[in-house]
Amino acid sequence: MKFTAITLSAFITSVTATTIRKREGRKLQTGTAVEGPCTVENFNAAGVTSAQLTTALGNPADLQEALTAACAEAAEPTIDWYNVIHKGRQFDKNFMDGETDWNEMFNEDSPIEDIALLVDHVYDEVSGVDPAVLHFPGDDYLTNFNNCAMNSATCCYVANRDGGDPEDISDICVIENWKNPRTTHIASGGHFSPYTVYMANDDDAAFCQGFAWDDAEDSFSNLVKGNTLFWMAFKDGLVDKQYVRPPPGSPMCGCTELMPKVSHTDCVEAKEKYIFDGSEIKLDLSFGSCTEDSLASHMKTLSDEGTVSAAAADVAAWRTETSCDIQTSEFLAEKGWGPKPE
Repeated sequence: MKFTAITLSAFITSVTATTIRKREGRKLQTGTAVEGPCTVENFNAAGVTSAQLTTALGNPADLQEALTAACAEAAEPTIDWYNVIHKGRQFDKNFMDGETDWNEMFNEDSPIEDIALLVDHVYDEVSGVDPAVLHFPGDDYLTNFNNCAMNSATCCYVANRDGGDPEDISDICVIENWKNPRTTHIASGGHFSPYTVYMANDDDAAFCQGFAWDDAEDSFSNLVKGNTLFWMAFKDGLVDKQYVRPPPGSPMCGCTELMPKVSHTDCVEAKEKYIFDGSEIKLDLSFGSCTEDSLASHMKTLSDEGTVSAAAADVAAWRTETSCDIQTSEFLAEKGWGPKPE
């Protein structure tokens, strides 16, 4: 169904009133901006003295511990995922699978500007100073994001809303169809584990990007991973880049271990920043590309820092940054369909 601007305007009003705070209730924020990790050293470097922090945080015995707790509180998720787009969990599941008219219709039939009215409004509420922080999805219904053992999520696209291709940065190597029975409607049983091996060629175009988060549940990247997912899938992927449709047999977005094995995945992340107004610490949330040029490289950095496991980083490198020749040969050898590569 095509949304009109009038329909979406009414819908936005309903969503704002019932789930996410009205923008006019968020006053213009002033104060000292502190970029980077929530450390006393970073706050001092930005011009906030330890004495100011001590007073604002109630004269704690351990200033860094109190500051860490205050930053974590500012980034604490409060909004359930199903209350974001507010179109029901069936829509949320179908969208992440690459379905719904948002993914399946082109701009000539369903202009992206209509969808952008809603997405941009929600994005305005879940970013910037003192944003609404979203719980990360993942349950017995939106199974795309259950557990995420690799501490990362990715989206892969093979089309855009004008009917053309996305930027071609990756090759689709292998899709393990059996890993996503709620998406593919194909269940594995016994020795039956259906899969698809793609013979990548120059005519195929695919774009994949993903983000990662620390193991620690109170870390910045872990707390805001729901907002990062919304930005990656809805704001950046759909509205800004206008990319749609997953590789056949795969979800469009999901935990990295449930997504296709590919030759390259770009890296995006939430940017850590706080505002200190003299008495309170507030989150100032934005998003963009990682310093590293791939998700695998970023996860290697996190592993070296000790915030994700070496095993997660190794699997990310294998699944998201290895040539299809190597991945398909190894995969088929495991299935008994060819020799194990040297």
